[in-house]
Amino acid sequence: MPSRWTILAVLFVARAAIAVQFQSIAAIAPELGKALDANLADIGVLIGLYFAPGVALALPG
Repeated sequence: MPSRWTILAVLFVARAAIAVQFQSIAAIAPELGKALDANLADIGVLIGLYFAPGVALALPG
């Protein structure tokens, strides 16, 4: 059985990876807007679509 510290380290790394995913679209938004000729509203829709599966999966629980 893994130790508590090992479990804590794995959970920390998993949570950090999720945080990086959530910030990735916002971080590249200016370059993405220029490349796709998109305004801030379009980027907002993209971020909303990115989070939609998580909302749908959280509803049954």
